[in-house]
Amino acid sequence: MTVKVAPEMWFLQGPATDVEANKLRTSAAAFRRMLDGLMSARQGVVYTRGTCTDLKALATGTPDGFIHVQAGACYVRGTQAADQGMYHLYNDATLDINVLGPNPAHATLDRIDLVVARFQDQFYSGSLDVPTIEMVTGTPAGSPTVPAAPANSLILAQLSIIHATSTIPQSVITDRRVPAGNSIVLLDDILVGTDSRYPTQASATDITFLNAAGVGTNLIPPGFSELEVLLDARSNGAVTAEVPLMQFNGDTTAANYDNQSLEGSNAAVAAAQAIGTAAGIQMGVLDGANSTASTSGLCRSRIVNPSSAVFHKNVESQSATFDTEASGGGRTRILAGRWINVAAITRITIKGTSGTQWAVGTRAILRGHVGLQP
Repeated sequence: MTVKVAPEMWFLQGPATDVEANKLRTSAAAFRRMLDGLMSARQGVVYTRGTCTDLKALATGTPDGFIHVQAGACYVRGTQAADQGMYHLYNDATLDINVLGPNPAHATLDRIDLVVARFQDQFYSGSLDVPTIEMVTGTPAGSPTVPAAPANSLILAQLSIIHATSTIPQSVITDRRVPAGNSIVLLDDILVGTDSRYPTQASATDITFLNAAGVGTNLIPPGFSELEVLLDARSNGAVTAEVPLMQFNGDTTAANYDNQSLEGSNAAVAAAQAIGTAAGIQMGVLDGANSTASTSGLCRSRIVNPSSAVFHKNVESQSATFDTEASGGGRTRILAGRWINVAAITRITIKGTSGTQWAVGTRAILRGHVGLQP
């Protein structure tokens, strides 16, 4: 494992009296400032579509005093000067960090540690030009506080170190990664029949985002003000129409979801209705196996404030399809949904109400809209 950077592009090299060194110094500073502007001064992690485990801190397989930090890349903003700009860091393989070996848990007091990606640049302080992924050890206390992150660093995770412990389970690791830049982030894009996770319709009874083969169901990272789900689909069930459900965090309890719908079919608009209990958020209406060949339906759902630990999760959805009626007419729905839970949304699964398979050609997309950085 190596934490990498290109020194000639990112650091200010050599003594100030050296002409060539001064050229590199000027070029490096200009490059970092340009990158800072292109990324809207937003440091963060670059996510890999379909997994999003980049630079994620995980417990070891059998929890011990170590943690793993996954491979990945990030951008870290310099904080020691107003014009310092943005640095790039890349971890090329899983990094093992010994947390409790050098800093054992206190006998009676808890503490909070941080995992950070950090740059040391000797032009601004110190004697090294080096990128690192390292621990920031907190102070044991009856009510421990989060330690301050060092200059030129990006927080990746927060660890609650329980007193007298010798292990770090996943339950004490809080993901604090944020996305880099200010653009919409494509978190996942699944095409049934093409994606290796869903090679056939038989494999697509449920579609779970960030469900990478060999990795398991990964968690949706934090740092987004809104999640957007797009579904262009056709059910393989023996029905004319299918109502897709969106479930959060594996919750299948119907009493935990509320749904409201306003529907228009052909020229008629039905009265708004509260939908009966369903084990998820209803996204709309899509075509099924009995519909005309090659017809599909489109659903779009917006989930605002998905990482909130205060509010229930509200969802706004729209759907449109053109072969769900016996006459072959169109149908559109506007829906409101609520997940009655204050937990942050970390997992999203789409399924048919009758548990039917999604036909080959079905596409499901998850996008994240960048939110405020802490």
